Amino acid sequence: MITARPSKEHCVFEEDKLKCDEHLPDISYPSTIANLELTNLNWEILDLNTLLQKFPKLQRLTVLGKNIIGVVPPEEKTHIKTFLRNFPEIEVLNLDGNQLEALDKHFYLGNLKELYLQNNKWRCTDDLEWVLNLQNKTVIKNWGELICHGMPYSGKPLIAITHYLKDIKDQCTEKCECDLPNVVRDPKTDLLEPIISVNCSYKGFTELPEKLPKRTKILYLEGNSIEDLKPLRTNHMYRSLMDLYLDNNLVSSIGVLEGSYWLTHFRAFSLRGNKLTKELLQKYAPQVKDIHDIKCSYVEGDQNSLLPIAELSRSSVCRFPTEYSVQEALDLLNAVLVFLIVFILGKLAYDYYHFKKTGKLPWIVTKMP
Repeated sequence: MITARPSKEHCVFEEDKLKCDEHLPDISYPSTIANLELTNLNWEILDLNTLLQKFPKLQRLTVLGKNIIGVVPPEEKTHIKTFLRNFPEIEVLNLDGNQLEALDKHFYLGNLKELYLQNNKWRCTDDLEWVLNLQNKTVIKNWGELICHGMPYSGKPLIAITHYLKDIKDQCTEKCECDLPNVVRDPKTDLLEPIISVNCSYKGFTELPEKLPKRTKILYLEGNSIEDLKPLRTNHMYRSLMDLYLDNNLVSSIGVLEGSYWLTHFRAFSLRGNKLTKELLQKYAPQVKDIHDIKCSYVEGDQNSLLPIAELSRSSVCRFPTEYSVQEALDLLNAVLVFLIVFILGKLAYDYYHFKKTGKLPWIVTKMP
């Protein structure tokens, strides 16, 4: 390819700098040009793609003139962060249908009156501070059309996801980790519903947290020292909670939740490794969907190891092989009494039959004084 030098009638070339007045000749330019200054152009549309193709090493672009009313932005997102500083007269910028994933949090708007950003590939898993900084600017005309690209929020409104993530960060329970694993639409209202997850496992909690992010759906509290479940009944922060994981705590009863809104609306309630009894399982059996999966822990030599608790007799629930309890003694005594009652009734029936047939009294009666 032959590289030509621009005509001196319109342009002046100085090392890596090119100055052109009124006209930019459509020729091939030296690839070393880093500084381009254009004055008094008769253009209405400034095509930055064309300029970048002609001047691939361009570092500074100056355009002086009042005829330019629109800009065709470059395809590469790295070039759009600050280029408006060099175009103070631009009023409308349309970046529709590009590959933008994010804007710089200090994105300079200059004198723009209209900025269009729809149909880009906005990444909603990274820092969205730029959205918060620009959301109140009337220059952006189509916030509602900005959509997240990629999982887990694909197809969801960018502005809504931004606010959910900000609220979670601001309201997260102390010592815990808060996350937004998904956002779904309510099938009845078609409104967005954030799935907020809070993980407070193994953090030394002795009671249920007093505060949670609004609309929290999932709460993990495994491996703490929690006994009291009363906040599930009294604290309105738990009203939206669907899944609660309280494995390996000190809960011995859920009686305090009887008749509560939460107990009739929860989706998952995990209490493995707590101090619960078989009576509790029997009482709430209709609400325990996996009651047959609740089993005795493994103890070598114990015939009840890993058997479903609900199917065991009271005397054999999770006992050690050599363990002898008061309950076992009472059960044995009851069996003996039942046997004696049956024996006495049987003897009475026999003696009555014998007396009616022979007229003889039973032997023990004849020996009585």
